[in-house]
Amino acid sequence: MWPHLWGGRLVCTSGAWSGVAYAVGWSGCHGGAALAGPLWLQRGYVSSAAAVATGPVGGAPRGTHDIEGGELAAHRFIVDTARRVASRYAFEEVQTPMFETTQVFQRSLGGDSDVVMKEMYTFDDKGGNSLTLRPEGTAGVVRAFVSKKDFGDLPRRYFYSGPMFRYERPQKGRLRQFHQLEVNSLGDAESRERYRTALREYLSTQRTFLSADSVLRLDRGSELRVLDSKDASDQQVVRAAECPVLVDYLSEQSRDHFQQVCGLLTQLDLSFVVNPRLVRGLDYYGQTVFEFVGQPGPQLGPQQATLLAGGVYDSLVSTFGGPAISGVGWAAGVERLALVLDRTLVPTPPRPLYVLLVATDDLAPADDTISHLNKPAPAPALVGYAMRVSEQLRRDGFVVVQKVDGSEGSGGKLRKWMKKAVKANAAAAVFVGADELAANAVTLKLLDTGDQRTVALPQLADALHQHRPSAPTFL
Repeated sequence: MWPHLWGGRLVCTSGAWSGVAYAVGWSGCHGGAALAGPLWLQRGYVSSAAAVATGPVGGAPRGTHDIEGGELAAHRFIVDTARRVASRYAFEEVQTPMFETTQVFQRSLGGDSDVVMKEMYTFDDKGGNSLTLRPEGTAGVVRAFVSKKDFGDLPRRYFYSGPMFRYERPQKGRLRQFHQLEVNSLGDAESRERYRTALREYLSTQRTFLSADSVLRLDRGSELRVLDSKDASDQQVVRAAECPVLVDYLSEQSRDHFQQVCGLLTQLDLSFVVNPRLVRGLDYYGQTVFEFVGQPGPQLGPQQATLLAGGVYDSLVSTFGGPAISGVGWAAGVERLALVLDRTLVPTPPRPLYVLLVATDDLAPADDTISHLNKPAPAPALVGYAMRVSEQLRRDGFVVVQKVDGSEGSGGKLRKWMKKAVKANAAAAVFVGADELAANAVTLKLLDTGDQRTVALPQLADALHQHRPSAPTFL
């Protein structure tokens, strides 16, 4: 599966431009969104509404991985930045299903493309309908646009976020689930047909040097896909001096269009390289295609890696039964961008506060509905007060970890929780006991300085702000 993608799609009138869409990690099911609540795991206790089989289940499936901590913070920063930039260009966010009917991708990506033939996760549902986890986002967005039949208000600008899925060899920054500017022109349909004829003739003379996959591509009339092959022998064939290049077969209109694009890039001070062998592996592209390519290094590995790619599509809307409307779009893998991201740009997470219930003789008898460890539980009034303190702090914008069930709240166990607070880089500990309950107050201990004092509950937020360290912030 691919990492999360982010990119953009702008659908516009024929001859005009369009361009941005992107994807992050949203989850949906049967066309509806699923909002999951927090999962709280605690030693000796798991809250669940369903019975779960015991025993280890292993790691994440090959080609996927779990994202948390600093990596998740970097992904969120990338997506939030993309969303902010897209909104400044008047793009509207759209969410499409994580799976589509298989024909959506067969029709738009090309039935003989590598994506369709080798890389899609396709399955039949219980009704016998063929469905596919989306391998890319453009087809679903355009399908949604066409299904509304609202073609009068153009251009339309969309951006999206969500996981994409492809069954391919995992590589650095690009898993089976996915988060230098090079440009080329594929020309119009007439230009591409002339070039395909010349390329087919040349590749036929080099057949014995091609990989088995590229021989199949050649036999089924997919000559352009040989240019995109990563096989070393294929690369030697297509990079040879005698291999035809598409720019020599462009019509006058396509050549003028490409020169205009290059001229605009120059005016915007965007350096670029014309790569005459750059093609995108999806059938709907025409005219200009482009890639932002990262250079080899410790982050991306020994080979160049594409960070962002896209292009123009003139016939995709009509492929889904809509009118002749052009568009342009791009997408980028969040995982790969995270590899090259300057992590100092990622905001430091807020430091938590630990609300700890202090041992007291005012204990109620054990009650299994309150204490899962069958140990004495604090009086309900004290538990309720500690929870009220925590909720007030959260409403004031603080991150709060609370320990109020009384099972580990005394003696050495309290010291263990203090060690946990220090390990979590907590800013302060807030102690709640019988005396604090009686005084409508708390005992506040700042963990950076060790200062400790009693603070009335209404003044607690002000006290924390007053002693807030310069960085990282409480909030």
